[in-house]
Formats: sequence, structure tokens, C-alpha cells
Amino acid sequence: PSQNVCAKCNLSFRMTSDLVYHMRSQHRRDANTDPVRQKRQEKLRCPVCGENFRERHHLTRHMTSH
Repeated sequence: PSQNVCAKCNLSFRMTSDLVYHMRSQHRRDANTDPVRQKRQEKLRCPVCGENFRERHHLTRHMTSH
């Protein structure tokens, strides 16, 4: 029996890695509508080129390229 069930669409997967791939490929845009996530991304956006970063140190390192 499958133990890896998608919380968004109830599809079940034999392997956890298959569920992870499914979530990233099928439901990635759903995460972009989360207001908390959007606020966080705005804080980690390069003011020069607009690129977004997940971690502050990535943005800091990126800023040296400008």
C-alpha cells in the first residue's frame, strides 16, 4: 500500500522521492500564492536586477556581482 499521499490532490506514490517530484512539478505555483512566502521573497529580492533568493547570504553574495 502507498504511504506517500499528496496533501493537495490525494494522489498516492510508492516512493517518497516520487511524491517530492510531484509536489515540485505539479504544485509549485500553489506555494507562490502563499502571502507569507511572497512577503519573504520580497525581502530577499535584489534591488538592482530583481532576482529572488531563498537565503539572505545568497542575496548578499549576489550583490557583490553588481
